[in-house]
This record gives sequence, C-alpha cells and structure tokens, in this order.
Amino acid sequence: NTKAPKFSKAPKSKNCKKQSVKKGKKTKSNKSSPSNLLQYAVEIVGSCACDQSCDKDALNIAVAWFVDYDNHPIDPDWDEQVWKERLVLATLFYSTDGDQWLDSSNWVTSNDHSSWYGVTTDSSTNYALKLDLYTNELTGPIPPEI
Repeated sequence: NTKAPKFSKAPKSKNCKKQSVKKGKKTKSNKSSPSNLLQYAVEIVGSCACDQSCDKDALNIAVAWFVDYDNHPIDPDWDEQVWKERLVLATLFYSTDGDQWLDSSNWVTSNDHSSWYGVTTDSSTNYALKLDLYTNELTGPIPPEI
C-alpha cells in the first residue's frame, strides 16, 4: 500500500505555486494506468495546499481512500480524467459529511462512480456530467476542485 500525503496548513509564503507533475503513462488505447494514483492525487490536490479554504481533513481522508487500489474496480478502462474526477468526488463526499447524507449509495466504494447516487456519467467516456445531490442534506464546504 502506498502512503497518502498529509496536507495540513497552507504555506505562509505569498508565492505559493502549483507544482507541475508529469502526466501518467498512456497505454495503446490512450487510456491511463491506475498505477499513477498517488501522482494523480498530488496533481489534483496540489493547489489545495496553498488554499486556506480547503478542508484539509476531508482531503486527507479522500486521498487515503483514493490511493488504495482496493477502492476501485478491477482493471477499468479509464483515462486520466476519470481517475481524477473520482478523487474530486471522494473529496466532495468527505468534505460534506457524506456518511450523513440522506442517500450515499455506492459512494467511496469500489463500485464504478457512475453507480454512485446522484452522479451521472457519459456512457462512452465515463466522465462525470452531472451531480444531483440538491436534496441530499450535504453539510460543509464544497471543495474548490469541484
């Protein structure tokens, strides 16, 4: 298991810059390998380290969930964007007290995120198209990654 990075306080420097991270390896089908989960996590949440409004506790939990391979379908045929969207959705879940939602069916499970309650994905790309959680009693901040 890969250890998840811990994000705590934003740096005090006013020159907080987003670090560039190399993109994950592409396979012949132009799909991304799930072996880059930690790299994707750093790329997605890197800017949060500089943002005082980010919920660092939710972010730490989401990253820890995301980098565990057992939390994803076996060998999905996804590109890099889908993996990153999955992390952003997990961050939303933990930031808005997802365990207390009226319906959190399939969220942060190994199920494909197209089956997560309120998530609509494109049937060909699996990109998230719509979130419908309006009446689900979310509490807490909406992550800036959304």
